[in-house]
Amino acid sequence: MDVDLQAAILASMGATDVIRDACAAVNSLGPDHAPAATTRRLISNIAADPEAPKLRRLRLTNAKIASVWDSPCRMVLDAVGFAPDGTEHILLAPGEASDAAISLCHRLLSPQSPPDAGASTSRGAPSSGPAGKPVIANRPGY
Repeated sequence: MDVDLQAAILASMGATDVIRDACAAVNSLGPDHAPAATTRRLISNIAADPEAPKLRRLRLTNAKIASVWDSPCRMVLDAVGFAPDGTEHILLAPGEASDAAISLCHRLLSPQSPPDAGASTSRGAPSSGPAGKPVIANRPGY
């Protein structure tokens, strides 16, 4: 599905803000928070292989899945359409209806590298080199 069409679908459903808030809550938990890491991995796996039905079926009897469901990370699962099936303690996510939401969550949950990594943040300021020693840029006048 086209990215612009996905964005339009989410906007028309009013889901964009819900997804952004859910992903922000997960990101605020930090990289060492186990349910947050599991949530990121779940969304990443679905985004990488959206046609795999086994990725859209989560067993609440799995301790890691249960820890996600019992934490603030549940908001992300709710936002992308996971819901209990009512019989086997299984969460199911719909197919195409949630593809746009999963795509947005994947983007928002993915680790972000700082802009212009490696570039000096202030003009003319030395940056750190090996072993934390300052490096002075080669500029005229030095």
